[in-house]
Amino acid sequence: MRKTISMAIVATTMISLCYAESIKTYTFENKKFTIDCPKSCRVSELSDNMVSILLPTGKSKVKYRPSIAISSGVNSAPKSDLDAFVVMIIGKILQYPNGTLIESNRIQLGDQEAHQLLFTREQSGVTIAYLEGCIVTPERAYVLLYGADSEDFDNHVDMAIDIMNSFKAL
Repeated sequence: MRKTISMAIVATTMISLCYAESIKTYTFENKKFTIDCPKSCRVSELSDNMVSILLPTGKSKVKYRPSIAISSGVNSAPKSDLDAFVVMIIGKILQYPNGTLIESNRIQLGDQEAHQLLFTREQSGVTIAYLEGCIVTPERAYVLLYGADSEDFDNHVDMAIDIMNSFKAL
């Protein structure tokens, strides 16, 4: 009996260590922001204003790889103009082929006031679902956009939200 309990403790400890290893994160930082990502993600700085984070798919065989794109641009509007920025973004969403706005809410993204949009659109015959966070600071406007095949969206949304909540503008 004692040996069985010891083996169970060892097995539980090993499972816990493996799980902890799979969720270890690192901090990506550039001149504009920091963000924490699981080590299983692949981060690429595509340009001075665009970063891409590819999420792990496991054995999923979807056509559109789940990812987060972070873009930033110089803000020429005052900080209080998050509403005007969101109106502009919604206008763009509705111009997409079959673009459908599902939800629009004011939220906290990390420690910053933000606006969250949930929408879908058709892309190459596939319905893509998006969760977008918009942040306006005195210096810059940021868009954090999680996108995935609508059939796979829920499988990665929690990880995407955790990553997006770690965002800190510099």
